[in-house]
Amino acid sequence: MKVVYSERYLEHRHAGYHPERPERLLSIVEGLRSVGMWEEELLLTPKAASAEELHLVHSEEHVRRIKDFGVGWMDPDTFHDTETYDIALLAA
Repeated sequence: MKVVYSERYLEHRHAGYHPERPERLLSIVEGLRSVGMWEEELLLTPKAASAEELHLVHSEEHVRRIKDFGVGWMDPDTFHDTETYDIALLAA
């Protein structure tokens, strides 16, 4: 098994409680460490998705809306901050 990981993922946060928070990711990392599955040779460094790659699965309008959103709640479940778009490119 390989794990795609970047420390940048920890920068996706907001002031309140939300399931997508650094502590959740850190607990997953600790769980993988505890069973010997967090080894350097198992980690892959992500590259940011290109516009062309994004448009294979998302409309240009959708990508632009996410990129230009700013800070706040996009819907009741989705918080967006100044780093969200760039971090999402690494996770795509």
